[in-house]
Amino acid sequence: MEIKKDTTLGEWFKEARAQDYSFPLAMCHGIEIAMKELNRNFSEVFELFLKRAIIIQVGKMFIYDLRGHKALIPEGLHKCETCGEYKGEVMEKDLSPLDKLGYETKGGEGYLEVSCLCDGILCHKCKKNKIHRPISNSYDEEDNDILHHPYLSGMIPCSECREKQNKQIQKI
Repeated sequence: MEIKKDTTLGEWFKEARAQDYSFPLAMCHGIEIAMKELNRNFSEVFELFLKRAIIIQVGKMFIYDLRGHKALIPEGLHKCETCGEYKGEVMEKDLSPLDKLGYETKGGEGYLEVSCLCDGILCHKCKKNKIHRPISNSYDEEDNDILHHPYLSGMIPCSECREKQNKQIQKI
């Protein structure tokens, strides 16, 4: 069953029923919640769920992991209610086996500590917004990977200050 970029959940539901596909209604509910929480459209969530085996298609039947979008996040991480980023400890083996360049990572048995923006430091320019603490890790849910913030990252201003700086440069 082909899913176009502009397909909605309702359109997919009607089309799947018309073509005699079977799927649990909990799958639709899980997709709907993930669309809201991940701020993505239906086709993006459906593709992500297929990629991460939260939805498995067998012929005209869909099998759904009832953990839904929560299955996207490795065990040991939880979402901060203040900033919306993840924090905690995660095993290396639970992360993506490939890095952003497509190279295989070790994926060992060790744990990595992950902090959220709340644990960060104040921007050195505006002194009001936070940036990630230098020499820390944050979780990238898009790639199921860890982003390391090296020592030098403490010299980079927050996104608001960088945006102002870019606008000033564009005026010149």
